[in-house]
Amino acid sequence: KSTHAPALAGKCLACHTPHAGDQPHGLIKPQLELCGTCHQPIIEAVKAAKVKHTPLEKQGCSACHLPHVSAAGEHLLAKAVPELCLGCHKASAPTFVKKHVGYPVATSRCTDCHDPHGGKQQGMLYERVHSPVAKSMCGACHEPPVAGRPMTLKKTGVELCRSCHNDKLKGFLSQRRVHAPVLSADGCLHCHSPHASKDVGLLRSNGVAVCGECHADTLARQRTAATKHEPVEKGECNKCHLPHGGDAPLYLRGGDTIELCGICHDWQKHSTHPIGPKRIDPRNKNLSMQCLRCHRAHGTEYKHMLPLPTATALCTQCHQDYKR
Repeated sequence: KSTHAPALAGKCLACHTPHAGDQPHGLIKPQLELCGTCHQPIIEAVKAAKVKHTPLEKQGCSACHLPHVSAAGEHLLAKAVPELCLGCHKASAPTFVKKHVGYPVATSRCTDCHDPHGGKQQGMLYERVHSPVAKSMCGACHEPPVAGRPMTLKKTGVELCRSCHNDKLKGFLSQRRVHAPVLSADGCLHCHSPHASKDVGLLRSNGVAVCGECHADTLARQRTAATKHEPVEKGECNKCHLPHGGDAPLYLRGGDTIELCGICHDWQKHSTHPIGPKRIDPRNKNLSMQCLRCHRAHGTEYKHMLPLPTATALCTQCHQDYKR
């Protein structure tokens, strides 16, 4: 189900010495240091964690991960979650039952709430915790636990979140354009975690992963673009777009692309090229000259996010007198 890239590429010497060494299994470095060569952010988080994961402290990454391939789980896990976690954490233990307020979580995905690499919060919860979870108020969203019955939500989709976030939802739904996931069967859970998350706004993952589920073509274009647009590269889609809906096309913040782009590109407001609502685009008399008439915000195969290979090719679309 998952394969380690160096092993797949036959790069055994990236991790192992072919002759002799001080480390087990012929590793060229101690395990955490070696894994940190490629997975530095994770290893740094492991070292900085206030609440440590005991197996990781004692055994290193191999406590949960296989080094080469795994037939059982993603991310080279020795077993799939939750089976892997239940190898150490007994769901029937009184402390376990009490911490989970009596709910039958033995079949739930533990890593939806807990950071397996350790963290700052008690119980290795992710840094950002949904208020009802932090207060052990599972009953705010779930029906009371009953023996033999799976965990059941009181309501589904947006209606469940409306119980606490009605004012926000009213604001979203009053917009001229509403982002499709808000109205989907999953509602808010299409993008947000109901329990805990590493990311701001309880997003299920970073912006690249969450937005990329629906907008894979946009992110693919960015990856091959000659000039990268920094907000897209970082998954900060909400710097330009409103994530829930808005009155402007494409849910753009403010609606005016000149003002929006000018937040980061101040030089543009003082450009010698005429732009603005009174400047008509010669290529289409129904449109005014603004940033997106010459640039593509998510990148192109050309430099400066231009839609054509050279500035000359672009400019002469309007300035016919200079065409040769």
